[in-house]
Amino acid sequence: MALDLRLTRGPATGDSGNRERKFQQSATPRNRLRLALLLAEGPGSVRDQRRALELLEGMDMDQASDSGRALSALLQQVIAEHQWFGDKITLLRANLEESEMRVEELERQLQELTSIEQNIQQREIPQ
Repeated sequence: MALDLRLTRGPATGDSGNRERKFQQSATPRNRLRLALLLAEGPGSVRDQRRALELLEGMDMDQASDSGRALSALLQQVIAEHQWFGDKITLLRANLEESEMRVEELERQLQELTSIEQNIQQREIPQ
């Protein structure tokens, strides 16, 4: 059985509703994969990777074709990588924010030391 995985047949939200209805009517591996693919990699307005992963994990692999099983494994890997990248980005943003705060603190301390040094130099100048 060949899989028809085209994402766009009209507006994304309409396509999502159509695939959702087909899945509700018949939860075949094909319909499950089509909906999971749309949720995993579709436009941002319909993207729900958590739900896509649930659909993929709940798929009956005994009923799925070889290509369906391969696509399921690939999508699960892609979703896991997206989650890893998202976590990594969050961590890097937090590290960047900490570093920026540390730089500001060090610049403030440098300014204070520069001011102290200038005051000392002004006192040492004989008049």
